Amino acid sequence: MFRPTLVAALAYSDGARGGRPPDDPVTMLEVLVLVAPYNVSAARMEYLIRDRLTAVGALDTVFADFDRRLKERGYLPMGGRIVDALLVAAPKRGNTRAERAAVKEGKSA
Repeated sequence: MFRPTLVAALAYSDGARGGRPPDDPVTMLEVLVLVAPYNVSAARMEYLIRDRLTAVGALDTVFADFDRRLKERGYLPMGGRIVDALLVAAPKRGNTRAERAAVKEGKSA
């Protein structure tokens, strides 16, 4: 019953410009209602929600379904992989005057 009021007040875009879709406004309201009387921080509430979903096995089920849907669309989900960043030296922008002169004379730089 709160959805029309919340959607109108939040003025969500139509999504034409892309970006992350907004969270469900009713779910956000539910979380706020649950948080308010207990003075729980946002980080603590996130932990409690994740903990509850983990305790009942919902996350395993949701991610299994997510993996299945990815495979149906041709993606290969790779769990348990960590990719580290590798720093690579960038090539020089160009030769110095002395190096250019040496190349013109047929010498190696």
